[in-house]
This record gives sequence, C-alpha cells and structure tokens, in this order.
Amino acid sequence: MYVQQLNTMASLFQESDFALFTQYQGKTQAEAPDGFAPMRQMYNKLGNILDGLQRLGYHTNIRRNPLAQAGPATLKYCDYHWAKVYPKEHTLFKECEEKIFFVIGTAQDGFNIHIDTNSKKGIDSENNKEAKTIGGNSLPKNQVKNHLKNLSLIPTNIYTSIG
Repeated sequence: MYVQQLNTMASLFQESDFALFTQYQGKTQAEAPDGFAPMRQMYNKLGNILDGLQRLGYHTNIRRNPLAQAGPATLKYCDYHWAKVYPKEHTLFKECEEKIFFVIGTAQDGFNIHIDTNSKKGIDSENNKEAKTIGGNSLPKNQVKNHLKNLSLIPTNIYTSIG
C-alpha cells in the first residue's frame, strides 16, 4: 500500500501544472475565464496531499480556491497555493493551532514546505525570537526530508516523494 502511495505522490504534479501559475497569476477571472478550472484542479492536487495527511491523523487546513482578494470587489488568481499542517497529537495541535504550522504549497517554481507563523494570533516573527528563528524559512528541497523526520510531522512513508 505504501509503495502505491509513493508512486501516486511522485506522479501527482507535472511541470505543466506549475506553469499554470505563470500563465494565470495576477489576472482576474474576467481577464482569464478559462483559468479557474485548471487552477482549481491544481489546488485539488494539493488538497489530495492534505486529505491523505488527514487520514493519517494530522490536522490540516486548506481553502482550495485559486482566487484571492486583490482589492475592493476584485479577485485575482494567486501566484501560489498553500495549506497548513499541524501535529497529530491533540495537545500539540491545540498549542500550535493558528499560531505556528507547516505550510505545504505549490508555486511556479515547484513544491514548497516551510514553517510559518500567524502574527494575528500572537506569534509575531518580528518580535518573537523563537518564531523568527523558525518562521517563514523555506528549506532547500534536499534538506526538507531530514527536517521533517526530526520534527515528526510528515509520516516516513511519504519522505521519498518529497526529496
């Protein structure tokens, strides 16, 4: 079963998927009406990863909407898609919820995993030394696997699909 999951993860994203960001980012739905379906499909691929993590017991949060507010009554296609991942254990989840989390995302340059913070919930990376140390730092792809193993957030059966 895990080999099948790894093969599915490895083939989930294609180079053409990431090119969609370059094609549509910053455009309104009126400017690019054909963009919603493929961009939503791309977000759903990221959502499939989150659905799998949820089935494994991780707490997750994803919008799955490729459009974002870009001013009064204006929605534009995003230049990235992202989702939050929290620890499995309930106590850790409650401690981290909406404050500090892993971000799993996609953008024109590929797949990204990093730790981020939410200043609206009291974790201000500018004033909080611990949050500043780990918040918002993207890891090179070749380092992601080791960092995730150390933090025990992502199950070992999908490490090889990440890097």
